[in-house]
Amino acid sequence: MKIGIIGGAGHIGLPMSLLLAKKHKVTIIDPSPNIVKIKKGISPFFEVGMDKLLKNKSILNNIIFKKNIKIDKEKFDAIIITLGTPIDEWNNPVVEELTDMVNESSNYLKKNGILILRSTVVPGLNKKLYKNLNKKKINLLYCPERIVQGYALIELTKIPQIIGSNDNKINKQLDNSVKKIFFFTKKFIYTKYEEAELIKLFNNFWRYGTFALSNQMYLIAKNFNLSYHKILKNMKDSYPRASDIPSAGFAAGPCLYKDTQQLFSSFNGNFSLGKSTIEINEKLADYVASDVSKLAKQKKIVILGAAFKANNDDFRDSLSFRLYKILNRLTIGKIILYDPLVDHKKVSSNKNLLNFKKDFFVLATPHKIFDKLLRKIPSDNLYNIWKS
Repeated sequence: MKIGIIGGAGHIGLPMSLLLAKKHKVTIIDPSPNIVKIKKGISPFFEVGMDKLLKNKSILNNIIFKKNIKIDKEKFDAIIITLGTPIDEWNNPVVEELTDMVNESSNYLKKNGILILRSTVVPGLNKKLYKNLNKKKINLLYCPERIVQGYALIELTKIPQIIGSNDNKINKQLDNSVKKIFFFTKKFIYTKYEEAELIKLFNNFWRYGTFALSNQMYLIAKNFNLSYHKILKNMKDSYPRASDIPSAGFAAGPCLYKDTQQLFSSFNGNFSLGKSTIEINEKLADYVASDVSKLAKQKKIVILGAAFKANNDDFRDSLSFRLYKILNRLTIGKIILYDPLVDHKKVSSNKNLLNFKKDFFVLATPHKIFDKLLRKIPSDNLYNIWKS
Protein backbone atom coordinates (compact mmCIF):
# COMPACT_ATOMS: atom_id res chain seq x y z
CA MET A 1 0.00 0.00 0.00
CA LYS A 2 1.00 3.61 -0.53
CA ILE A 3 0.79 5.46 2.79
CA GLY A 4 1.39 9.13 3.62
CA ILE A 5 2.18 10.12 7.19
CA ILE A 6 1.67 13.75 8.13
CA GLY A 7 4.00 14.56 11.00
CA GLY A 8 5.94 11.41 10.12
CA ALA A 9 9.26 12.71 11.47
CA GLY A 10 7.99 13.31 15.01
CA HIS A 11 7.75 11.26 18.20
CA ILE A 12 4.48 9.63 17.18
CA GLY A 13 5.00 9.53 13.43
CA LEU A 14 8.58 8.33 12.96
CA PRO A 15 8.41 5.01 14.85
CA MET A 16 5.22 4.17 12.94
CA SER A 17 6.74 5.28 9.62
CA LEU A 18 9.68 2.93 10.11
CA LEU A 19 7.47 -0.02 11.03
CA LEU A 20 5.13 0.60 8.10
CA ALA A 21 8.06 0.85 5.68
CA LYS A 22 8.85 -2.81 6.31
CA LYS A 23 5.91 -3.70 4.05
CA HIS A 24 4.57 -0.48 2.51
CA LYS A 25 5.70 2.50 0.46
CA VAL A 26 5.75 5.37 2.94
CA THR A 27 5.84 9.12 2.34
CA ILE A 28 6.84 11.15 5.40
CA ILE A 29 5.15 14.54 5.05
CA ASP A 30 6.87 16.85 7.51
CA PRO A 31 8.89 20.12 7.31
CA SER A 32 10.80 19.12 10.47
CA PRO A 33 14.61 19.50 10.56
CA ASN A 34 14.59 15.93 11.94
CA ILE A 35 14.53 14.75 8.32
CA VAL A 36 18.20 15.71 7.81
CA LYS A 37 19.22 13.21 10.51
CA ILE A 38 16.72 10.57 9.40
CA LYS A 39 18.15 10.55 5.86
CA LYS A 40 21.59 9.96 7.34
CA GLY A 41 20.32 7.05 9.41
CA ILE A 42 20.63 8.99 12.68
CA SER A 43 17.87 8.97 15.27
CA PRO A 44 16.67 12.56 15.92
CA PHE A 45 15.43 11.67 19.41
CA PHE A 46 15.54 8.84 21.94
CA GLU A 47 13.55 5.78 20.94
CA VAL A 48 14.52 2.22 21.85
CA GLY A 49 15.33 0.20 18.72
CA MET A 50 15.09 3.10 16.27
CA ASP A 51 18.80 3.32 15.43
CA LYS A 52 18.70 -0.23 14.09
CA LEU A 53 15.71 0.46 11.82
CA LEU A 54 17.27 3.68 10.52
CA LYS A 55 20.27 1.69 9.37
CA ASN A 56 18.10 -0.85 7.53
CA LYS A 57 18.47 -0.02 3.83
CA SER A 58 15.37 -1.92 2.73
CA ILE A 59 13.27 0.17 5.15
CA LEU A 60 14.82 3.49 4.11
CA ASN A 61 14.39 2.59 0.43
CA ASN A 62 10.64 2.39 1.06
CA ILE A 63 10.51 5.93 2.47
CA ILE A 64 10.41 9.24 0.61
CA PHE A 65 10.12 12.71 2.14
CA LYS A 66 7.96 15.76 1.45
CA LYS A 67 7.77 19.05 3.29
CA ASN A 68 4.17 19.57 2.23
CA ILE A 69 1.41 17.34 0.92
CA LYS A 70 0.69 19.89 -1.83
CA ILE A 71 4.09 19.45 -3.52
CA ASP A 72 2.64 17.12 -6.17
CA LYS A 73 -0.66 15.43 -6.88
CA GLU A 74 0.32 12.02 -5.57
CA LYS A 75 -2.62 9.88 -4.45
CA PHE A 76 -2.40 7.60 -1.43
CA ASP A 77 -4.26 4.47 -0.35
CA ALA A 78 -4.11 5.78 3.21
CA ILE A 79 -3.02 8.93 5.01
CA ILE A 80 -2.18 8.93 8.71
CA ILE A 81 -2.29 12.28 10.53
CA THR A 82 -0.26 12.37 13.73
CA LEU A 83 -0.97 16.02 14.59
CA GLY A 84 -2.86 16.47 17.83
CA THR A 85 -5.19 19.12 19.20
CA PRO A 86 -3.31 21.91 21.01
CA ILE A 87 -4.85 24.13 23.66
CA ASP A 88 -4.80 27.93 23.61
CA GLU A 89 -3.76 30.38 26.33
CA TRP A 90 -7.16 29.90 27.98
CA ASN A 91 -6.73 26.09 27.94
CA ASN A 92 -9.40 25.61 25.28
CA PRO A 93 -8.86 23.07 22.47
CA VAL A 94 -7.85 24.53 19.10
CA VAL A 95 -9.35 22.32 16.37
CA GLU A 96 -9.05 24.56 13.31
CA GLU A 97 -5.57 23.44 12.22
CA LEU A 98 -6.40 19.74 12.46
CA THR A 99 -9.74 20.23 10.71
CA ASP A 100 -8.07 22.09 7.85
CA MET A 101 -5.40 19.39 7.60
CA VAL A 102 -8.03 16.64 7.40
CA ASN A 103 -9.96 18.44 4.67
CA GLU A 104 -6.80 19.19 2.68
CA SER A 105 -5.41 15.67 3.04
CA SER A 106 -8.63 14.06 1.83
CA ASN A 107 -7.93 15.52 -1.62
CA TYR A 108 -4.84 13.34 -1.91
CA LEU A 109 -6.53 10.02 -1.23
CA LYS A 110 -7.73 7.53 -3.82
CA LYS A 111 -11.44 6.79 -4.01
CA ASN A 112 -12.46 4.84 -0.88
CA GLY A 113 -9.09 5.74 0.62
CA ILE A 114 -8.48 5.66 4.36
CA LEU A 115 -7.78 8.70 6.54
CA ILE A 116 -6.51 7.82 10.02
CA LEU A 117 -6.15 10.19 12.98
CA ARG A 118 -3.62 9.08 15.64
CA SER A 119 -3.41 11.81 18.28
CA THR A 120 -5.78 13.35 20.80
CA VAL A 121 -8.94 14.97 19.45
CA VAL A 122 -11.83 16.70 21.20
CA PRO A 123 -14.69 14.24 21.81
CA GLY A 124 -17.18 14.56 18.97
CA LEU A 125 -14.73 15.92 16.38
CA ASN A 126 -14.45 12.70 14.37
CA LYS A 127 -18.23 12.54 14.02
CA LYS A 128 -18.24 16.05 12.54
CA LEU A 129 -15.38 15.27 10.16
CA TYR A 130 -17.05 12.05 9.06
CA LYS A 131 -20.08 13.82 7.59
CA ASN A 132 -17.98 15.71 5.04
CA LEU A 133 -15.51 12.91 4.28
CA ASN A 134 -18.22 10.30 3.77
CA LYS A 135 -19.64 12.40 0.93
CA LYS A 136 -16.20 12.29 -0.72
CA LYS A 137 -16.03 8.47 -0.41
CA ILE A 138 -13.25 8.71 2.18
CA ASN A 139 -13.10 6.32 5.13
CA LEU A 140 -12.28 8.15 8.36
CA LEU A 141 -10.92 6.07 11.24
CA TYR A 142 -9.75 7.18 14.65
CA CYS A 143 -6.89 4.90 15.71
CA PRO A 144 -5.29 6.56 18.75
CA GLU A 145 -1.71 5.84 19.75
CA ARG A 146 -1.35 4.81 23.38
CA ILE A 147 2.37 4.15 23.62
CA VAL A 148 4.92 5.19 26.23
CA GLN A 149 7.24 7.67 24.58
CA GLY A 150 10.67 6.17 24.00
CA TYR A 151 9.27 2.64 23.72
CA ALA A 152 6.92 3.03 20.74
CA LEU A 153 8.56 0.36 18.60
CA ILE A 154 8.10 -2.17 21.39
CA GLU A 155 4.57 -1.19 22.38
CA LEU A 156 3.15 -0.76 18.87
CA THR A 157 3.55 -4.51 18.37
CA LYS A 158 2.05 -5.43 21.74
CA ILE A 159 -0.77 -3.02 22.60
CA PRO A 160 -4.21 -3.63 21.01
CA GLN A 161 -5.11 -1.09 18.35
CA ILE A 162 -8.36 0.80 18.88
CA ILE A 163 -10.29 1.25 15.61
CA GLY A 164 -12.86 4.01 16.01
CA SER A 165 -15.46 4.43 13.27
CA ASN A 166 -18.98 5.75 12.78
CA ASP A 167 -20.28 2.37 13.93
CA ASN A 168 -18.95 -0.37 16.18
CA LYS A 169 -17.80 -2.34 13.15
CA ILE A 170 -16.42 -1.72 9.66
CA ASN A 171 -17.04 -3.59 6.42
CA LYS A 172 -14.85 -6.55 5.50
CA GLN A 173 -12.98 -4.77 2.70
CA LEU A 174 -12.06 -1.83 4.94
CA ASP A 175 -11.17 -4.20 7.78
CA ASN A 176 -8.77 -6.09 5.50
CA SER A 177 -7.10 -2.82 4.51
CA VAL A 178 -6.78 -1.74 8.15
CA LYS A 179 -5.13 -5.03 9.04
CA LYS A 180 -2.70 -4.61 6.14
CA ILE A 181 -1.75 -1.16 7.40
CA PHE A 182 -1.34 -2.27 11.02
CA PHE A 183 0.26 -5.59 10.04
CA PHE A 184 2.41 -5.50 13.19
CA THR A 185 -0.62 -5.37 15.52
CA LYS A 186 -1.83 -8.58 17.17
CA LYS A 187 -5.24 -7.44 18.40
CA PHE A 188 -7.87 -4.95 17.20
CA ILE A 189 -10.68 -3.41 19.25
CA TYR A 190 -13.58 -1.88 17.29
CA THR A 191 -15.51 1.04 18.78
CA LYS A 192 -17.54 4.11 17.88
CA TYR A 193 -15.65 7.37 17.33
CA GLU A 194 -16.68 8.84 20.68
CA GLU A 195 -15.68 5.70 22.58
CA ALA A 196 -12.24 5.70 20.96
CA GLU A 197 -11.80 9.41 21.70
CA LEU A 198 -12.59 8.88 25.37
CA ILE A 199 -10.40 5.77 25.63
CA LYS A 200 -7.43 7.90 24.61
CA LEU A 201 -8.30 10.74 26.98
CA PHE A 202 -9.27 8.52 29.91
CA ASN A 203 -6.03 6.51 29.61
CA ASN A 204 -3.95 9.66 29.96
CA PHE A 205 -6.11 11.20 32.68
CA TRP A 206 -5.93 7.98 34.71
CA ARG A 207 -2.12 8.10 34.63
CA TYR A 208 -2.02 11.82 35.38
CA GLY A 209 -4.49 11.34 38.21
CA THR A 210 -2.46 8.57 39.87
CA PHE A 211 0.60 10.83 39.81
CA ALA A 212 -1.46 13.60 41.44
CA LEU A 213 -2.66 11.21 44.14
CA SER A 214 0.91 10.27 45.02
CA ASN A 215 2.08 13.88 44.88
CA GLN A 216 -0.75 14.93 47.21
CA MET A 217 0.25 12.24 49.71
CA TYR A 218 3.86 13.44 49.41
CA LEU A 219 2.83 16.97 50.36
CA ILE A 220 0.83 15.69 53.34
CA ALA A 221 3.79 13.61 54.55
CA LYS A 222 6.11 16.62 54.20
CA ASN A 223 3.67 18.66 56.27
CA PHE A 224 4.32 16.19 59.10
CA ASN A 225 8.09 16.34 58.44
CA LEU A 226 8.05 12.68 57.43
CA SER A 227 9.66 10.80 54.54
CA TYR A 228 7.01 9.93 51.96
CA HIS A 229 9.48 7.61 50.23
CA LYS A 230 9.76 5.54 53.43
CA ILE A 231 5.99 5.61 54.01
CA LEU A 232 5.28 4.50 50.43
CA LYS A 233 7.85 1.72 50.63
CA ASN A 234 6.18 0.35 53.76
CA MET A 235 2.70 0.79 52.27
CA LYS A 236 3.64 -1.38 49.29
CA ASP A 237 5.61 -4.01 51.20
CA SER A 238 3.79 -7.35 50.63
CA TYR A 239 0.54 -5.43 50.11
CA PRO A 240 -0.60 -6.00 46.49
CA ARG A 241 -3.40 -3.43 46.52
CA ALA A 242 -0.83 -0.65 46.86
CA SER A 243 1.66 -2.09 44.39
CA ASP A 244 0.80 0.29 41.54
CA ILE A 245 1.09 3.57 43.47
CA PRO A 246 3.80 5.60 41.69
CA SER A 247 6.50 7.53 43.50
CA ALA A 248 6.07 11.26 43.99
CA GLY A 249 7.70 13.50 41.40
CA PHE A 250 7.17 15.84 38.49
CA ALA A 251 4.39 14.60 36.19
CA ALA A 252 4.29 16.41 32.89
CA GLY A 253 4.93 16.01 29.18
CA PRO A 254 3.12 16.77 25.92
CA CYS A 255 0.02 14.63 26.64
CA LEU A 256 -1.03 14.27 30.28
CA TYR A 257 -1.72 17.93 31.10
CA LYS A 258 -3.17 18.72 27.69
CA ASP A 259 -5.48 15.71 27.53
CA THR A 260 -6.83 16.44 31.00
CA GLN A 261 -7.60 19.98 29.83
CA GLN A 262 -9.38 18.53 26.77
CA LEU A 263 -11.65 16.54 29.09
CA PHE A 264 -12.22 19.62 31.25
CA SER A 265 -13.30 21.66 28.21
CA SER A 266 -15.46 18.91 26.69
CA PHE A 267 -17.31 18.44 29.98
CA ASN A 268 -18.20 22.16 30.16
CA GLY A 269 -15.78 22.72 33.01
CA ASN A 270 -17.69 20.34 35.32
CA PHE A 271 -14.59 18.31 36.05
CA SER A 272 -13.39 19.19 39.53
CA LEU A 273 -11.21 16.08 39.81
CA GLY A 274 -9.39 17.02 36.61
CA LYS A 275 -8.91 20.58 37.82
CA SER A 276 -7.47 19.34 41.13
CA THR A 277 -5.19 16.89 39.32
CA ILE A 278 -3.70 19.66 37.19
CA GLU A 279 -3.28 21.97 40.18
CA ILE A 280 -1.53 19.35 42.34
CA ASN A 281 0.88 18.20 39.62
CA GLU A 282 1.72 21.66 38.29
CA LYS A 283 2.12 23.32 41.68
CA LEU A 284 4.45 20.64 42.97
CA ALA A 285 7.17 22.63 41.19
CA ASP A 286 6.13 25.71 43.18
CA TYR A 287 6.36 23.79 46.46
CA VAL A 288 9.80 22.40 45.58
CA ALA A 289 11.03 25.87 44.57
CA SER A 290 9.87 27.37 47.86
CA ASP A 291 11.55 24.58 49.83
CA VAL A 292 14.80 24.74 47.86
CA SER A 293 15.05 28.54 48.09
CA LYS A 294 15.15 28.22 51.90
CA LEU A 295 17.52 25.23 52.03
CA ALA A 296 20.00 26.46 49.43
CA LYS A 297 20.38 29.88 51.04
CA GLN A 298 22.84 31.74 48.80
CA LYS A 299 24.43 28.73 47.12
CA LYS A 300 24.40 28.20 43.40
CA ILE A 301 21.47 25.91 42.56
CA VAL A 302 21.79 23.14 39.98
CA ILE A 303 18.59 21.58 38.65
CA LEU A 304 19.42 18.07 37.48
CA GLY A 305 17.26 17.09 34.52
CA ALA A 306 15.30 19.12 31.99
CA ALA A 307 13.44 16.32 30.20
CA PHE A 308 9.82 15.74 31.17
CA LYS A 309 10.62 12.17 32.22
CA ALA A 310 13.62 10.01 33.04
CA ASN A 311 16.00 8.62 30.42
CA ASN A 312 14.48 10.73 27.66
CA ASP A 313 15.52 13.79 25.68
CA ASP A 314 12.07 15.35 25.23
CA PHE A 315 11.67 18.58 27.22
CA ARG A 316 8.18 19.55 26.04
CA ASP A 317 6.09 20.84 28.97
CA SER A 318 8.75 19.71 31.43
CA LEU A 319 8.19 21.08 34.94
CA SER A 320 11.96 21.56 35.27
CA PHE A 321 11.54 24.83 33.37
CA ARG A 322 8.76 25.98 35.70
CA LEU A 323 11.03 25.18 38.65
CA TYR A 324 13.87 27.09 36.97
CA LYS A 325 11.70 30.16 36.42
CA ILE A 326 10.34 30.23 39.98
CA LEU A 327 13.78 29.75 41.55
CA ASN A 328 15.11 32.66 39.51
CA ARG A 329 12.37 34.78 41.03
CA LEU A 330 12.83 33.55 44.61
CA THR A 331 16.62 33.47 44.90
CA ILE A 332 19.53 35.79 44.19
CA GLY A 333 22.08 33.09 43.43
CA LYS A 334 22.89 31.56 40.06
CA ILE A 335 20.60 28.80 38.74
CA ILE A 336 21.84 26.15 36.31
CA LEU A 337 19.58 23.74 34.44
CA TYR A 338 21.79 20.73 33.69
CA ASP A 339 20.90 17.82 31.41
CA PRO A 340 23.33 16.17 28.96
CA LEU A 341 20.41 14.50 27.15
CA VAL A 342 18.50 17.69 26.32
CA ASP A 343 19.33 20.14 23.55
CA HIS A 344 17.90 23.51 24.62
CA LYS A 345 19.39 27.00 24.86
CA LYS A 346 18.64 27.26 28.60
CA VAL A 347 20.06 23.82 29.39
CA SER A 348 23.75 23.11 30.00
CA SER A 349 25.55 19.83 29.41
CA ASN A 350 28.86 21.14 30.78
CA LYS A 351 29.71 19.01 33.81
CA ASN A 352 32.63 21.32 34.66
CA LEU A 353 30.14 23.94 35.84
CA LEU A 354 29.11 21.70 38.74
CA ASN A 355 30.75 21.89 42.15
CA PHE A 356 29.60 18.85 44.11
CA LYS A 357 30.77 20.19 47.48
CA LYS A 358 29.56 23.79 47.24
CA ASP A 359 26.49 23.80 44.97
CA PHE A 360 22.95 22.88 45.99
CA PHE A 361 21.36 20.23 43.74
CA VAL A 362 17.73 19.48 42.93
CA LEU A 363 16.93 16.20 41.20
CA ALA A 364 14.09 17.13 38.88
CA THR A 365 14.41 14.28 36.37
CA PRO A 366 15.88 10.99 37.67
CA HIS A 367 17.95 10.01 34.63
CA LYS A 368 19.98 6.82 35.03
CA ILE A 369 23.09 8.76 34.00
CA PHE A 370 22.78 10.81 37.21
CA ASP A 371 23.29 7.80 39.50
CA LYS A 372 27.07 8.17 39.82
CA LEU A 373 26.82 11.94 40.05
CA LEU A 374 24.34 11.77 42.94
CA ARG A 375 26.77 9.73 45.01
CA LYS A 376 29.24 12.63 44.90
CA ILE A 377 26.78 15.12 46.42
CA PRO A 378 26.62 15.54 50.23
CA SER A 379 23.11 14.73 51.47
CA ASP A 380 22.75 18.26 52.91
CA ASN A 381 23.25 19.69 49.42
CA LEU A 382 20.69 17.50 47.63
CA TYR A 383 16.91 17.85 47.30
CA ASN A 384 15.56 14.59 45.89
CA ILE A 385 11.78 14.59 45.67
CA TRP A 386 11.84 11.06 44.26
CA LYS A 387 13.32 9.64 47.47
CA SER A 388 12.40 12.08 50.22
